[in-house]
Amino acid sequence: MYRNISGELTIQQFERYLSALDEQYIVDRTFGPNALSYTIRGRFDRYALTLQRLGAKYRLQLYDWRLAPADPAIVEMMDACIAASGLSGEKHTFRKGILVVTIYKEGKAYTSTAADDPRFELSLRKETLLGCIDLALTRYAEAKARKDERSMSDYEERSKRWMTELAMLQRRMNLRL
Repeated sequence: MYRNISGELTIQQFERYLSALDEQYIVDRTFGPNALSYTIRGRFDRYALTLQRLGAKYRLQLYDWRLAPADPAIVEMMDACIAASGLSGEKHTFRKGILVVTIYKEGKAYTSTAADDPRFELSLRKETLLGCIDLALTRYAEAKARKDERSMSDYEERSKRWMTELAMLQRRMNLRL
């Protein structure tokens, strides 16, 4: 999840990062008098963002841009754009169950892990788990329709594991109230 990513860049800079995406991605552009909107249709989902016109430059402003599930090519493209264009903001990711926060200040990245999750990070983790459970149950239903017993078992196990983790997380959140 990208939060509060902002900064100025040119269309040429942004288009250069988009061109690094392979042919599996389709980019739709909508030109307006004061903005340029992009919709990137990726492997897993659609990702939309808007550049606001500021004279010859544009301003990118992403408040809460969720990539669920995270598409590595989109993440790589966005990280490169942030670093090279000198943008600022935050990126929140989970690696092996640990929340990793990357703070960008004018393109420079500072990474930290949270040992004791504050309220926002617990809420973010809860939202992520709910998304994982929803995806696992959707894939379970698809496997059931195909009569794929192995996949059904795998998705059932995943969803149970995530539901257990969600229950423990909810208890932690309740203790913090």
